[in-house]
Amino acid sequence: MTLEKTPMPSKIIEKKLPQIVIYLNALTTSIALAIYAYFGLFSRLMGDDYCHHYLVKNKSFFDAVQHHYLTFSNRYMILAIPYLTEKFGPRGQSFLPAITIILWLIALYWLIKELHIAFKTEWNKPTLFLLSSLLIFLTILQAPARFQSIYWEASSINRLVPLVLAIFLFASLLRHIRKETQRYSWSLFYFIITFLIGGFDEMNDTFIFAISFLVFLGIFFWMSRGEKRISALWLTGSIFIASLLSMLVMVVAPHNSARITHPPSFFVFLERILTYPKNFILDSTLTVFPLPTALSLFVAFLIFFLFYSSKRKSPKYTWTIFLSTPLIFYALLMVNFAPSAYAQAYPADRALFGARFLMTLMLFLESALFAFLLPPIKSKYPRCILLFFLAIFSLYPLRAAWQTLNTVESYRQRSIAWDLRDDKIRSDVANGERDIHVQEFDSIHIIKELDSEPNHWVNRCAAYYYGANTISADLNYEK
Repeated sequence: MTLEKTPMPSKIIEKKLPQIVIYLNALTTSIALAIYAYFGLFSRLMGDDYCHHYLVKNKSFFDAVQHHYLTFSNRYMILAIPYLTEKFGPRGQSFLPAITIILWLIALYWLIKELHIAFKTEWNKPTLFLLSSLLIFLTILQAPARFQSIYWEASSINRLVPLVLAIFLFASLLRHIRKETQRYSWSLFYFIITFLIGGFDEMNDTFIFAISFLVFLGIFFWMSRGEKRISALWLTGSIFIASLLSMLVMVVAPHNSARITHPPSFFVFLERILTYPKNFILDSTLTVFPLPTALSLFVAFLIFFLFYSSKRKSPKYTWTIFLSTPLIFYALLMVNFAPSAYAQAYPADRALFGARFLMTLMLFLESALFAFLLPPIKSKYPRCILLFFLAIFSLYPLRAAWQTLNTVESYRQRSIAWDLRDDKIRSDVANGERDIHVQEFDSIHIIKELDSEPNHWVNRCAAYYYGANTISADLNYEK
């Protein structure tokens, strides 16, 4: 009788420890994302929200979209989200941040999984989840105007929502290319979906336009000839053409003449699109967020160096992508900033959310490629030291979550006060009062609140929303 050899405890620990570190980081990053999602439950209608909800509450959806497009904004799809959240009452939009963050995680996991299949990598499911959650966590952490981009509905429907939808779009595209789906019927589907997504925001539409163009070129020059290549070109081309059409619809919107009173000359426009990406990289990333930027590089490098550097492609192939990625990234930023460069000046902080996500994605990719260029670790001691650093990094999302959690109470108290004010306005209107006087709140995150002037546009939109003639607010209001 032969006895089976039992693995030594040190061997078991050495084998299991890397996966434990991956799970630990995935857990703490998930906790941070859960706190970010929870924070959104205390968001309420502010500023432009009243105008949007007034339209979808008092008009049919298509009438509201037509009125909004002809008189106020070129973004012809942004009322779709207020239309949905309004169905759940005055606090329905408070669930939007959590739902959007969850959908963002699903979409990004799907996209990275499709890339993993396409490039035949060795990534396992925990690593796929960790990469997805880290990208989202670091993007939210470094968002130049986090509250406006994620928790203020009027801004999130321009910034976060279309970004999530675009990620779903490209994940689905990669799947259909891989499955060799019939091109004609699905091309029409992608054309319609892209046109709808493009109508949320022109800056996000430029991303779809640029990325679909790059994918189209990649398929055209590098995919083997055959039915699958033709199908892929049809699908990608439909997205590219739909994004162009969407941009055209936004360009010819009647209200643009009021927004763009002095279009820049060609050379001023060219100077802007060349320098705005540089300003973003220096002023909105390296200067403001040096530690998160460094950690984005470091943690991605550790993940790929420790677990996947031995499975790298040829050095020539890796060097080509490593050197070309920053150039492609800069070109994408130029295209993304083009609408702002033409319409006004440097985009507002909340408009940088898509660029922030792209920046984080680029840092991860460059770190991964650098890890593939280095020889793998053969000694277990340096490997253990690097694993220790990766385990230590898991504390960083918890730190960010704790800092966010410490601010929740003030927003919770504000949401309670807002709910009481909302109930009072509705009660007064139901009792026949038409000139409403309520408590004024301090504005937060540069978002205009109701004030003492009934004819201010926010007060007027709020009055229309509640069905009153006028609404005024006073900081010294007493019940």
